[in-house]
Amino acid sequence: MPKAYCCKNCSNPLFLDVHVGQHNAVEKKFDSKQQCQIFIKDKLKWMNFDGQEGQILCPKCQAKLGRYVWHGDTCSCGNLVIPYIAFIPSKINTQEYQ
Repeated sequence: MPKAYCCKNCSNPLFLDVHVGQHNAVEKKFDSKQQCQIFIKDKLKWMNFDGQEGQILCPKCQAKLGRYVWHGDTCSCGNLVIPYIAFIPSKINTQEYQ
């Protein structure tokens, strides 16, 4: 059964597990045992990306959910990821999608 990823603050559904992808690391910047961010493959319609980098906000409650950087950034696992469209796991809940 598919999963929906929702804002932890207001429970607004944001995207489905089919949008989630593993990041392809360009290079390893440092070693870390931290959990990776939640990466999506492409910009979604509800996302307002203005400029080369910025915050990803919930379209319903405006809570900060993550960030994007078109020229790349380092994941919490230590890998450089380009482009970087990532959600903070502690800001997202998952539930079964019906």
